[in-house]
Amino acid sequence: MGEVLRTLIVEDNHDDALLVMRELEKAGYQMDHVRVLDTAEAMAHAFHGRKWDIVIADCSMPYFSGSHALEMVRETDKDIAFIVVSGTVGEETVAEAIRAGADDYVSKDRLNQLGPAVERALKRAEARKGQSRKDGNQAESQ
Repeated sequence: MGEVLRTLIVEDNHDDALLVMRELEKAGYQMDHVRVLDTAEAMAHAFHGRKWDIVIADCSMPYFSGSHALEMVRETDKDIAFIVVSGTVGEETVAEAIRAGADDYVSKDRLNQLGPAVERALKRAEARKGQSRKDGNQAESQ
């Protein structure tokens, strides 16, 4: 059995969410997940009383966007890993997501790259948490 991965999946398409989960299981993760549809309210509810290792969000949804999901996540927990998964965005949108704090982007037609992307994103998130702890300890000692 692999590492348990607490995953929040923000995806309006049920089949695409299943494909994401299947790829993560193939990468060796045991899934503890919740899928939210395309509303800010559902996203906020999913964070109430739960800690997530990673958020994987579709970029283009009818009533909610991956960029809005990223903004909400960064307001809640600036260190959590975040990956954008989409099949319909251009390079400019991907670059904007990365500048806004997404750890990575994976195209839906290349989901076999999701496992390595998750591994990198989790390492980056852990580094951010370590830096936050270090910064907090320095502030306390001053």
